[in-house]
Amino acid sequence: MCGFAGAGYCAGMSSSRARSRFTYANVAATLALIIAIGTGSATAAKMITGTDIKNESITNRDVKNNSLVSADVKNGTLQQADLATTTRTSLTDTSPWETIPSGTTVRGTFGVRHVAVTTTGFQQLFLNLPAVPPVGLTDATISFDAGSSPIAVNTDASCTGNTDNPTAPAGKLCAYLLNHNNVSGLDAVPWGESGPSALGGWALSWIEDTAGVDTEFRGTWAYTAP
Repeated sequence: MCGFAGAGYCAGMSSSRARSRFTYANVAATLALIIAIGTGSATAAKMITGTDIKNESITNRDVKNNSLVSADVKNGTLQQADLATTTRTSLTDTSPWETIPSGTTVRGTFGVRHVAVTTTGFQQLFLNLPAVPPVGLTDATISFDAGSSPIAVNTDASCTGNTDNPTAPAGKLCAYLLNHNNVSGLDAVPWGESGPSALGGWALSWIEDTAGVDTEFRGTWAYTAP
């Protein structure tokens, strides 16, 4: 056919067909690429919600390089059961039925006022830690700070806090005297008369010196679990 029509015709027809095939192939490839890119973008842009994660499916090995941070978790959604046991213990409000966590310091106040005492002599006030100490309190672990002397008879130089900021070394209860009147022989002792005070009970004892005079003292204390 090309021989009949002439070389010019054949050349023009071949060029036209080539352009036609080339144009269609490029259009098809371009459309396929656009669809693939669009689908990938849609997938990448899809927001992951709670329904995309199976309950109890994530473990430590699923989280790479600590990549999940606070911003990835909706505020107010984590429960106490989601935390490690040690973390739950440190965040739980201390109650009389719990053991004070090791290294935790608890604090409190004490005070007595007897108006115009009619008699003099020995008196005692019983107190208690807000929770159970890991180790029972003893005479050796309860004392006043050195600054409470000479009113207080049992002092310890390792009690280095003050009434505004009571502190205690690990395993000790330190009492800090703020003021006093008509008091002598002030002492801090365990609650029990024999053996350690396992439940955290302790007591203050003192002498009221003069009848007809107000007896008063107050202060703060701190205990740090060993």
